[in-house]
Amino acid sequence: MNLSRWIGRIGRTLIGSGVLILLFVAYQLWGTSLQESRAQRELGSDFETTLNEALGDGAAAISLDGVELPTALDESALAEVTPAASVGGGSGGTGDTTGDSGGTDDARAELASGSLASTRVLDTSGLPGTVRNTDVPPPPTAPEGEAVARIVIPRIDLDKTVVEGVTTSALKKGPGHYPGTPLPGQPGNAAIAGHRTTYGAPFGDLDKLEENDLIYVTTVQGSFAYRVTDTLIVSPRDVWVLDPTDDNRLTLTTCHPKWTARQRMIVVAELVGEPATFNPDALFTGGTSSGARADNPDDPTFNSGGDTGQAAPATTTPGASTSTTAATPATSTPTASTAPTTSAAPTNADGGSGDDPRRAVVAAGSDTLEGADAGLAGRSESIVPAVIWGLLAAAVALGIWLLSERWRRWPAYLLGAPVFLVVLFVFFENVSLLLPANV
Repeated sequence: MNLSRWIGRIGRTLIGSGVLILLFVAYQLWGTSLQESRAQRELGSDFETTLNEALGDGAAAISLDGVELPTALDESALAEVTPAASVGGGSGGTGDTTGDSGGTDDARAELASGSLASTRVLDTSGLPGTVRNTDVPPPPTAPEGEAVARIVIPRIDLDKTVVEGVTTSALKKGPGHYPGTPLPGQPGNAAIAGHRTTYGAPFGDLDKLEENDLIYVTTVQGSFAYRVTDTLIVSPRDVWVLDPTDDNRLTLTTCHPKWTARQRMIVVAELVGEPATFNPDALFTGGTSSGARADNPDDPTFNSGGDTGQAAPATTTPGASTSTTAATPATSTPTASTAPTTSAAPTNADGGSGDDPRRAVVAAGSDTLEGADAGLAGRSESIVPAVIWGLLAAAVALGIWLLSERWRRWPAYLLGAPVFLVVLFVFFENVSLLLPANV
């Protein structure tokens, strides 16, 4: 009799645990999406207000609303250029090939210097008239979590407001702009991170982008078009994808494969047309508390310190590497580095160090991109709140059970369920902070 009772209790415990796991999965998939959707509505309204205040009647001239946006550039607008030697003896396709390729360093150097694809744009007449600069001076650095841009990718039906910052709290609201990189439309390497499975999964279908697909971004300086040139799968240590560049590009980052943070998917796109005005000195003024720093536990896309948790060196170059080919372009692509080594400051395309203040800051190891996403494993400070709320949820569940035993079962469940669900929601919220922030 006692054995049967204990077996029954164990069975009910296992069933209850399974239900809790299913509820947490539901929270991750739909609960977080509801939070992101609510934040996006507010951010969209805030961004429209910002555009109207900065541009007045000129805001309508760069609006993408109601405009038929081409999904990709037509082949007639492109011209072939000589492709570089492919990495690992081939080009195109997807996948990871482990091994050391002699062309790896050359491929990275080409990507860093502006060789983004095997084609170049000759004709931009197919782009909508609202894709234009406003000749507005660059805006000051926005506080973390505030709207700074709108990104539209027709190929994957993406239309989101971009916030400043890539901390856990910022990415809950939508895609986040990396502090320390130019805003989209400005010269250089503008970078944006986004979730792939939770909080609306804005970058959930990033793998569906093809070469020459168009990405549209609106800021107070205008609406800009980028064409996709490369899709890469790299290691979390490969923070070189965020380095300053001499070409004008947009770098989108997210976790790969889905549901894990083991690797990073990188989509690189080049600006079509002329960039907006730009002040490099403004990149590292203001907002440094949320910048991409090695000691920032809230920065969720790259872990340049590796498994040791140490900060990365000031700059890195690949050593032994794991080759990864681009998804679509015919040109050579960088590979996922597994052994970064300290190197000199980045150089310009002509081989000189140049006087670009972006490069000077990166080389100094101050407010750099080298430590981007040191908090990949989640926020360890959330462990204590998660344990406390977990114990509180267990206490509420126990109280409901005791009440049902001493009173009436279903009335006790009906009275206690709302309280339990509220406590459980807060518990799930704290547990989610322990997970990779960019999943």
